Amino acid sequence: MSTNNATVNILPPQRGDEETFVVQNHRCPDCNGRGYLITTEKGETVHKGCLRCDSTGRLRAKVFIEWQPDCD
Repeated sequence: MSTNNATVNILPPQRGDEETFVVQNHRCPDCNGRGYLITTEKGETVHKGCLRCDSTGRLRAKVFIEWQPDCD
């Protein structure tokens, strides 16, 4: 099984205390990238749209970083 890994180097920006970025194109683990779930109802196979990925088969991660002083 292949995996999609992303490495993020985190460095403070020159200006600003907040930043957001998106990492895209991860396969949905609930539907295995198909976009639907396979269930059995009344002896018949039924395909239901995946709620987690909105039937796209893909997910993205939105990462929010808030920079603060490093003091305890």
